[in-house]
Amino acid sequence: MDPFTDNTAILETEGEGNSYRLGGYAETEFRPIKGMRILSGFRFDYWELLQKMSVDPRLVMRYEILDGTILKGGVGIFHQRPQDYEIDEVFGNTELDLIQANHYSLGVEQRVLPQVELGVEGFYKQMSKLVVSSQDMVIRNGELV
Repeated sequence: MDPFTDNTAILETEGEGNSYRLGGYAETEFRPIKGMRILSGFRFDYWELLQKMSVDPRLVMRYEILDGTILKGGVGIFHQRPQDYEIDEVFGNTELDLIQANHYSLGVEQRVLPQVELGVEGFYKQMSKLVVSSQDMVIRNGELV
């Protein structure tokens, strides 16, 4: 089986319409002790096409452990809608949910000159509600059966 030539069926759909996405973001900063900054916020989105909304909280902390050395970390939830073809009425699924990712980061920054900082940061992303193809979908002679 050659993955480059075995799926030669061309699928096509047509349509027109409009959709919108409303969004907003709010953030606040706290400085509970000297050298520490905590930024907390959230993003709100409404996807009209799916009639779904999300509220995504986020939190970032920065702490200067030594003069010019900052330890930083963050956590947040992020959403996005599936691709257009994944929610297409003919070839997709109009009942799909928003894709969700939980992001985590931890890093350190070092000021080496007044205008120069070097940093190292690690990231981890936990994804859920991903869209995958169905094993039951079969295309014969260019048509979905």
